Amino acid sequence: MAAPLPGATAVAVNAPPEIYFEQQVDTTRGWFAKYPPGFPLLLSLGYLAHCSWLVNPILGLLLLAGVNQIASPYGTAVRNTAVLLVALSGYTLLYRVGYLSHAFSALVGLGAVGSAIHAVRRKSLVAVAICFTLIIAGNEIRPYTGAVIAVLCTIYTCWASWDAPNFLRRAIGIAGAAAVISVALFLADNRVFTGNLLMSPYAYAQGSMGIRELSLSFPLIFHDVVFVWHPAIVDTLFSTVPFVALAAGYACVRERQFRKEILLLSAVFPALILAYFFETMGASGSFDGERNYYEGFALL
Repeated sequence: MAAPLPGATAVAVNAPPEIYFEQQVDTTRGWFAKYPPGFPLLLSLGYLAHCSWLVNPILGLLLLAGVNQIASPYGTAVRNTAVLLVALSGYTLLYRVGYLSHAFSALVGLGAVGSAIHAVRRKSLVAVAICFTLIIAGNEIRPYTGAVIAVLCTIYTCWASWDAPNFLRRAIGIAGAAAVISVALFLADNRVFTGNLLMSPYAYAQGSMGIRELSLSFPLIFHDVVFVWHPAIVDTLFSTVPFVALAAGYACVRERQFRKEILLLSAVFPALILAYFFETMGASGSFDGERNYYEGFALL
């Protein structure tokens, strides 16, 4: 947290126009980004090396390497097709450059899902630990997206390990510990930046104790689905080549040997779409596909 700027007020929303910035919280306590510290910490390394613009392109290359690794067991044709689709997609290119956190979040999420698959294949508790360590990291980058991936990895690990009760019990213990650590870090972030365990920087920036980004109101959700998220979904499907979703759906139905793995890989993208129905801030307005779904595309 940096020292307060001249003109800062006790309530962030009352900051004068001269110091107001949408992505920043300015109060008499100091000023800071309203986002979790994960990506800003990584980005700071780029600034220290005087090449901050290289951070997301490097993450993009690592994402391609991850796609190559995860797709390898499914055959050369599948692996090469998956890598080419991710590499040549304008949707993924948009977030492999610039300064948004989605490339980092996607890489960490892909690593968590890949580790979960490897853990079940090998009955490896080390891989389980890596999976949920990455989930903890993901929750420090984009908490809502990280929570969705955490739920899916937990469900998959339990479902696919049901025939190995000893491994399953230990895996559940690791997942439980990761959940406790994630919540503790979330509360610690709140305490450091807002002075209140239960107030997030998002809420602090809006001057509200409530979590205004999420809603369980059916009329509001229905309205947003029809008028906000429906256009965003259609735009995303066309930006990412519609047959990718169709091919994933076909694989979920027809695949036998790797069916549980394919279901996990295919589930992240639609799960993010569904999860963001409850988000009240609306679509991001991205011109080349909805950015809130980005973390699921490479896995799809």
